[in-house]
Amino acid sequence: MAIIRIKPGPVVAQDGSYPELRGTRKGALTAQDVGGRYEEATYRGNCYSISTTGAGFTLAAVNLFSTAIGTFQPILAVYNPSTNTKYFTLLQAWCGVTASPLAAPTQTGGFFFVGNSGQLITNAQSATPVNNYTLKASGSTGIGILNVALAGAVGNPVLIRPMSSVASLTTASANVSGLIGAISVEDVAGGLIIPPGGYIGLANGVSNTTMTVSAGLSWEEIPQ
Repeated sequence: MAIIRIKPGPVVAQDGSYPELRGTRKGALTAQDVGGRYEEATYRGNCYSISTTGAGFTLAAVNLFSTAIGTFQPILAVYNPSTNTKYFTLLQAWCGVTASPLAAPTQTGGFFFVGNSGQLITNAQSATPVNNYTLKASGSTGIGILNVALAGAVGNPVLIRPMSSVASLTTASANVSGLIGAISVEDVAGGLIIPPGGYIGLANGVSNTTMTVSAGLSWEEIPQ
């Protein structure tokens, strides 16, 4: 009869080894979080992020989710080249209004995930991915796209779903309003996947030409 033993105390194991199960001093099998949710994938160098510039940018009509593909410009997007041997699993996304005209505030509507597949997009990097472990802008097989048209794309962007976002307007007087908001983070946690030839980007829901937004995307690159 096989005997399964557990060993009380912390365990430090190397790749390829067969460590003993960890237990408590009472002889029970221990179950615990062994690190952050994305720690293992990040430590192995598979996670990347892109961002708008520090100042963000002012929205334009072409950032609207329903804009035809010939002129549509995602707020921020990542493209997985059609010849790639990896798929991208989206981990987290950020988007929020960071500046607004005080005298005549307008609305952005919600922010949305949009995307499509079967694409042969030819854009160069305009938001170079940064490796979340090395902190170097290198190593990714993806193309980061910041507020520019998707060269070579076909078929209008597919509206996937809203993303988490928070903003509210408060009126200080009849002529002056202020914006209270935050850059909210959505823990997508692999709920959206970008196959080779696909892209996912962010767009706003109401046409706007005055609000300033900042945004970011983080993903893991996984061999097929």
